[in-house]
Amino acid sequence: MKKTTDGWFNSAESDLLLIQEITLNEDLTHLSAFHVHQAIEKSFKAVIEEFDLGFIKTHSLETLFNKVTGVSSKNNQSGNKDNWKVS
Repeated sequence: MKKTTDGWFNSAESDLLLIQEITLNEDLTHLSAFHVHQAIEKSFKAVIEEFDLGFIKTHSLETLFNKVTGVSSKNNQSGNKDNWKVS
């Protein structure tokens, strides 16, 4: 796995950990959606980076999803990050 890809995934995992923490505080649960969006966006960008699908500057999950559609664990030469599959 590329170092940049790993960085995107680590950052996405941090967002997920933060979500777990803020959902325990009633005053902060409204922030969960933002961090869910961030985690998904970063995960898509990790796949785009790993498979050299081209640079894309957007925050649109639909656009990012469309960019990674068709990538599957069969393409995962490095074999890690829990068998990704986006088909």
